[in-house]
Amino acid sequence: MLAPRIESALNKMIELEKSISRLYAFYAKRFASHHGLWTTLSREETEHSNWLSSLAGRARDGNLRVAADRFKPEAVQMVLNSLAKHLLDAEKGNPSLLNCLSIAVTLETSLIEKDFFRIFDGDSAEMKSTLGKLAAATENHQMMIKQAWQAARSEAGL
Repeated sequence: MLAPRIESALNKMIELEKSISRLYAFYAKRFASHHGLWTTLSREETEHSNWLSSLAGRARDGNLRVAADRFKPEAVQMVLNSLAKHLLDAEKGNPSLLNCLSIAVTLETSLIEKDFFRIFDGDSAEMKSTLGKLAAATENHQMMIKQAWQAARSEAGL
């Protein structure tokens, strides 16, 4: 049994990945020219939430430690609030591709810079592998989105 704060932390991390997936899925519907990019990103974010769910299950079973001191629930909640706002803005408005790519670059960059996935602690090979895959995938997302952003800027003559 995990402490309520830890359980909440794990759930927020999973919710974060699912929320990113929903935002990218919306962008996939909105931008036919970049449907493949957004669909790939959305699918991979869902996969990330599954990886985190697996780690959370191992933590609940007592097979993995959670570093509560590394988790900043306020930071994750701020990102969740921002995601909700971006999704609402996209649903109500008509955001440009460049704006949506900028949002996505900022999002992926913040996940890397804030090292969100360091909530898990220990020497488990499974944990290290999963966290390594998450970090690599997030960096790959950042690179993919930056390339699309740069191309969109060039097309716009910026």
